[in-house]
Amino acid sequence: MPDYIAIIFENIFHINRVIQSGIRWKEMKKFYNQGAGMMINMLGILTSMIKVAKVKENYYAYWTITAFLVLQTCIGLYWTVCEDWSVLWRLQRRQVQA
Repeated sequence: MPDYIAIIFENIFHINRVIQSGIRWKEMKKFYNQGAGMMINMLGILTSMIKVAKVKENYYAYWTITAFLVLQTCIGLYWTVCEDWSVLWRLQRRQVQA
């Protein structure tokens, strides 16, 4: 199977999350949670293109996508620590106080 076709199957999760976040963003009209999540998943689709052979051959495309990969990693780390773990920290504080 060509690598550019395999990327489509690899990104089904990201494509689904982009659609879901876009719908929720329109309904809630709240960018921070839904719009930011949509952009993180869009970065995931873009950075998966680094596996395509033609991109690896093109010096500028390769390093541009590598820069987006670093950006995605930084944003993902922030999101995990500050957004996802903060929910757990709030739950733990409530249980300790109760």
